[in-house]
Amino acid sequence: MTVKFKIGFQIDAETLFGIIAKFLPLENLSVEEVIDRPPMSAPRTLATATLSPRRIPQLIKPKRARNKRGEGPNLEEGVNAVIVKLLSDGQPHRAVEAKALVAAQGYASSGIGSRLDRLREHKVVFQPEIGLWQLTEAYLKKENAA
Repeated sequence: MTVKFKIGFQIDAETLFGIIAKFLPLENLSVEEVIDRPPMSAPRTLATATLSPRRIPQLIKPKRARNKRGEGPNLEEGVNAVIVKLLSDGQPHRAVEAKALVAAQGYASSGIGSRLDRLREHKVVFQPEIGLWQLTEAYLKKENAA
């Protein structure tokens, strides 16, 4: 017949394993490290939270700040400035060239295609052929006038 005991005490791990290895012929020894932590409250879920608009702001998608100028994208800073500088020679360029320059400036090189699409929507660039991008004549005239 097997007899089981549950003993609770605190002892240094090195000392404990030294004693066990020398004196006790134990089988199926299991050791678990216990870390004292304050009890944590259960995480709030939608089922336990009250459903008021002030209590669940994470469900409301934050609005993006609109451009205060109303003139379209800022072409003098950031990734847009790098793209415009590349295309300012008036010649068509591939998006891969812009991707390399953007990465060299320390910006993320992903999303160049969507950035160029946004610039096309604001009539800053156009595609003379598939895969090539060029500044529009209207933008070049406006830039030369300024």
